[in-house]
Amino acid sequence: MIPLSENRIHRVAYLGEQDGDVERDLKRLLSKYFERENCCDSAYLCQVMYQRNSSEGSDLRRHVALCIRTHEDSDECKAALSVDVGRIFHDLGFAADQYLDILFPSESDEVNIRQVAKPFWESKSMRPDDTLVVTSRKI
Repeated sequence: MIPLSENRIHRVAYLGEQDGDVERDLKRLLSKYFERENCCDSAYLCQVMYQRNSSEGSDLRRHVALCIRTHEDSDECKAALSVDVGRIFHDLGFAADQYLDILFPSESDEVNIRQVAKPFWESKSMRPDDTLVVTSRKI
């Protein structure tokens, strides 16, 4: 079982995209997973900064976070995603002392994320090459 812990954080600074050879492998595997999973709209691998409180105290430093926007806001969906993502991260062979934070940003947070990083995965219904046209008619 992959150990998971849940923390509530209030302010996150999105600093930029996290990228490298290992990160691209992770993104590739996660993209395959998200294609099969039906509750993820978009995903980003970002450098973030926020205050983390743990049993060892509190720290303010950079973290690597997988930011997942879901269209399903249920705790069950988020828990299942977290377990599956944790398994994928673990299976890639990261060291036991390495961790991946998983954030579920709000819609307004995603606007901030898009200013510093591109999604590595988007559902077909969210891809920017699609144009939504809304026409109002006088009734």
